[in-house]
Amino acid sequence: MQFGVLVPTEQIHPTYPCDVFPPDEGFAQRPRLTPPMADARRALRECFKRHSGHIPGNALFLIAVSGGADSLALSWAAAFELPRMGYRGRAIIIDHRLQEDSGEVAQCARAAVEGFGLEADVVAVSVTGKGGSENAARDARYKALRLHADTHAAHGVLLGHTLDDQAETVLLGLTRGSGPQSISGMREVNDLWWRPFLSLRRSATKQVLRDIDVPWWADPHNTDRTFVRPRIRHDVMPVLEDALGPGVAEALARTAELVRKDADYLDHQATEAVGTFKDAGSLNVRQLQELPAVIASRVVRRVVAEMTGETLSHIHTDQVMTLVSAWKGQGPIDIPGGTVERRGSHLVITSHHG
Repeated sequence: MQFGVLVPTEQIHPTYPCDVFPPDEGFAQRPRLTPPMADARRALRECFKRHSGHIPGNALFLIAVSGGADSLALSWAAAFELPRMGYRGRAIIIDHRLQEDSGEVAQCARAAVEGFGLEADVVAVSVTGKGGSENAARDARYKALRLHADTHAAHGVLLGHTLDDQAETVLLGLTRGSGPQSISGMREVNDLWWRPFLSLRRSATKQVLRDIDVPWWADPHNTDRTFVRPRIRHDVMPVLEDALGPGVAEALARTAELVRKDADYLDHQATEAVGTFKDAGSLNVRQLQELPAVIASRVVRRVVAEMTGETLSHIHTDQVMTLVSAWKGQGPIDIPGGTVERRGSHLVITSHHG
């Protein structure tokens, strides 16, 4: 199988050879612009317009590429749009080395994006740690992407998450009962991470590659039901669509956007309050009690994160808030990275990290 040959999704094998476009040819003869191709380019362009005020001229953006349809379609759009906006693009392919042919897959992805006109690097990582290979692979991938971004002084890293990924994230957050933070889903731009395709369906990215005659890699982990996301993707979402009709993914993504707007306002209120409440690693309880609980809990989480470097879960936040609203002399509460203790009219936060 060669790049440049139209291959239906169901025929795409996890591996494929890399005898692709010669470097001097690439996409010299560009295919006709189809609606999915135009949508992909427009999504990236509009994302940058919304956030252009913070981007320096000639900024470099890395494009994280797995060889799958989403990231290849993103790299194709980025190769076309970034130079026209005055920015530079460079692809980075992470080889997780979880499968025997992962090195070949990485090289094929590299050949594809070089065919689009992008420079590309392949970075191999070691997937170790607790929490299962799904979380461990994600941690290793993001660590490598951040390190590579620092090395190249990149302004941001483009990720290929789609509207479907957003819907799955929201649904997962709902089932875990972890509050507005998880229901608000992924942000389009969050620190180093840029997600221009959150308005596009996964099917659209696949159609882009069909339209430009570029096959993609079907990661077997994406259909492995031992992982949570594949179960949501292939078992839960189809049932919801069958029972409730089409548009479930769009509704979940829209819910994320609405919740995020509310959460942003509340976070802003908490940020303004933090400066007046914090005093040498402690918080004034009386001032916290005067705030709406939804703001007070955000103040607590923000200060704890600053002091310990850790994020409070919903359960830990509730436990700490009992020291504010229902204190009866109980002692310190253990939290990730430290403890929180009520001493008179103050909450005292102690970090285990010194």
